[in-house]
Amino acid sequence: MKKITLISTLIFFVLATPALAKTEMYHHTSGSTPPAHVFKHHVTQQIIHGTVTATAKDSITVSVKKTTATFTVTDQTTIEQSGDFVNLTDIKKGDRVMLQAKGTVAEMVEVEGESK
Repeated sequence: MKKITLISTLIFFVLATPALAKTEMYHHTSGSTPPAHVFKHHVTQQIIHGTVTATAKDSITVSVKKTTATFTVTDQTTIEQSGDFVNLTDIKKGDRVMLQAKGTVAEMVEVEGESK
């Protein structure tokens, strides 16, 4: 088992090294302004656990504590509940969700709890 883990780890590093070598690193120091190209390609990936406050044809609004945020739902967004794929129309106000988004676009929405 240790050999398989070691081999898997080595394969990962061999495959990942070229990609890591091409990654441009930027170290932000206090008081300095990052170059414009750093912001150009910076997209925030986030995971949110919250309560649905509204849904629309192509969006979902989630509340966390006292803050709400609306995310765009595209045909690439996966929506699941209890391991089954569901539609945005199946999500109701008050449902608890875990949402993975890149910027303001939802990539994945998982309804917590049992299917209704």
